[in-house]
Amino acid sequence: TLVGYNSETESLVVPLGAELPGLYGRAMSLMSGQLPLRAQGDPFLVYPMVSAEAAERLYGLLVERT
Repeated sequence: TLVGYNSETESLVVPLGAELPGLYGRAMSLMSGQLPLRAQGDPFLVYPMVSAEAAERLYGLLVERT
């Protein structure tokens, strides 16, 4: 899948053009209370303050869909 997790910063990372499906992206944003971030020139979208458990569950859901 095109989803990464950084345990040091507790952030979920997805490349632009391969964003999370609508409701999954909303769920990640609601958990943190923040919109996904993108640094200028950075080809990634970062969902901050996502727990490892939530990232693991999301990964499982994405794998089940394929």
